[in-house]
Amino acid sequence: MIKKISLMAAALVLAGCSSFSSDDEKAKTEPMELEKIETKASLKRVWSYNAGDQGKHYGSLRARLDAGVMYVANTDGEVAAVDAQTGKQQWRVETQSRLSGGVGSDDSQVYLGSFAGNLIALDKENGSEIWRVGLSSEIISPPVSNGSIVVATSIDGKTYGLNASDGSEVWRFDTTLPLLTARGDSAPIIEGPLVLLGQSTGQVSALDVATGTVRWQATIALPKGTSDLARMVDIDGDLLVEQGVMYAATYQGQLMATDMASGRGLWAQPASTFHGVTAGFGNVYVAEADGRVVAYNTSNSTQAWQNENLLRRGLGQPLAVGSYVLVSDFEGYVHMISQVDGTLAGRQKMGSKVTTPMISGLGFVYILANDGRLTAYEITQ
Repeated sequence: MIKKISLMAAALVLAGCSSFSSDDEKAKTEPMELEKIETKASLKRVWSYNAGDQGKHYGSLRARLDAGVMYVANTDGEVAAVDAQTGKQQWRVETQSRLSGGVGSDDSQVYLGSFAGNLIALDKENGSEIWRVGLSSEIISPPVSNGSIVVATSIDGKTYGLNASDGSEVWRFDTTLPLLTARGDSAPIIEGPLVLLGQSTGQVSALDVATGTVRWQATIALPKGTSDLARMVDIDGDLLVEQGVMYAATYQGQLMATDMASGRGLWAQPASTFHGVTAGFGNVYVAEADGRVVAYNTSNSTQAWQNENLLRRGLGQPLAVGSYVLVSDFEGYVHMISQVDGTLAGRQKMGSKVTTPMISGLGFVYILANDGRLTAYEITQ
């Protein structure tokens, strides 16, 4: 039987696999205390909006920035459109479903997935329902669409290509899941003619967006060890495509750069992360499961810098914006790290922990906290 466990549970189990023989060794498993830093930058709140209950499975419902509008949902089934400049609500509707995955969008519609496996399409202008279809199981990552095809993944390893106009199935791609996987799915992305899927097997599959045919597959990491837990190499974080190169990182595996056209690996570095990566200043940044934040040069894979000030602090997905890499921790702090040398430049306490990826655009950083508060910030220096 396939089992899904939370990312935090996986980390805690692995951390608890060794016994403590001294207070010093025990201290090495506890979150590093935050030290006083010289503040060079901060986040200034511009507006805030209450999106509602995000449920206990934090991180599967994400805000979506599209054409100057933020779309946001809650597990109780409500979806809202909010002006991204002002935070003013444009509409808010009730879907009558417990929502688990989203938000996705294209030019005319927004898409949500439910715990019951329903994929729901709403009109972007007023939130009215256009169609809904039942998939095989729960949807926990944002659906994506190019306006013609909607791509959604279900928790049982199936990926669907659906007609955006009516939700009818166009193609289906099945993945055989490992016996043990983390409860999380890398969001599919559409890049030109390809759909890119990060999988729990440690592979990335590139499918033809129109037909679902496999164009290429890249193995980012291979399972090692004898236990199911030790063999987990999930790709749960988002894939990143920059200038024709795809970057993918796995848990207990590696970070790999792959040529988009051929699926050929360009370079790889050891890595273990629950999240996707971000890029800027000629580097790609990964927040490791142990709390290290590492920068690698995108052209030759050499390490540019490494920050160890946040060890064991349960870091989220990093975001490169302006001159900084922003990353959240388990206590609800967002840390600002210099892209130039990796030093801490600032930190901001949120109302609660931040699990969903942060978003940048229109001169703002948008942060959806676990308490349901969506806030727009400006970076000030």
